Amino acid sequence: MDPVYNHVISLLLSWVFISAAWHKLRQPDRFKVVLDNYQLLPFPAHTFYAWIVGLMEAAIGIGLLLGNVRTTAVVAGMVVLTVYALAIGFNLLRGRSDIDCGCSGPGSQQPISWHLVVRNIFLVTLAGATLVAMPLRALVWIDWLTTICASLLAIVIYQGCGILLENQLKLNEMRRGT
Repeated sequence: MDPVYNHVISLLLSWVFISAAWHKLRQPDRFKVVLDNYQLLPFPAHTFYAWIVGLMEAAIGIGLLLGNVRTTAVVAGMVVLTVYALAIGFNLLRGRSDIDCGCSGPGSQQPISWHLVVRNIFLVTLAGATLVAMPLRALVWIDWLTTICASLLAIVIYQGCGILLENQLKLNEMRRGT
């Protein structure tokens, strides 16, 4: 894979993790409630766990920006995204689709859905693609410009898809009259 693709994917994933961490660290008490609603822990969650998850996501996001720890951050990110997909999928299989996913931040609630499982699997696949050996070549100014523009576009598309999904779910609720 060309190094430009690798950098674009790393920047997108870094944004995903840092923005997710920001939501959790801004209001850890709210995220604690989200953790409890998943009913996967054998004990009630504490605000401490919300902080740990937020700090872990922040560390992954920052690690994706640093060349010397990027591989570790990618693998950690893949594990975290897989755990999230499994947690969402498990609750959906239990018929619990009305709980907040915890990924949209304090101003918005997004119920879990299979779309989120697919999104996380897609992100795991993207992260895995960065582990493929890159050809060694020097990046020139146009490569860096392309990386910045493509990364910004990828973030806008990712965010736009999230907003469309959230709006679709709200529209479905309105149609059902709930």
